Amino acid sequence: LLRLGLLMQEPMKERRKEQKTKHTKPTSDTAPEAACEAASSNGASPPSPVSMASASTKKSMIARFKPRVPWKPSAAKKTQRAKAAEEKQKRMEAALAMLAAGASTEDVDEMIAARAAMEAEYGEGFMP
Repeated sequence: LLRLGLLMQEPMKERRKEQKTKHTKPTSDTAPEAACEAASSNGASPPSPVSMASASTKKSMIARFKPRVPWKPSAAKKTQRAKAAEEKQKRMEAALAMLAAGASTEDVDEMIAARAAMEAEYGEGFMP
């Protein structure tokens, strides 16, 4: 796939090299004529002056997708994620402790469900 991609890019790279050399070399009044002759010898249609000018001022397609303002997560979301990660770690530690004590995975699931129900009913501060 890499080789195929490189093969597909070769004509585009050659055209870009030709355009760069055409933009830097021609300095006389016959430059547009020379550019048309070179393009016709390659078998391509001669580029119009308008298309040559617009091609040099075109922005990259990827630049359109780049955000103008750098993205930063809000402090509220950051604390919410930290709190969720801490709760998950507590649940995992409790489950591992129950498994180490000899409980089965079904017992662990039942205890976690019961604990979640108690927390929803009485609030989070009922157990240490």
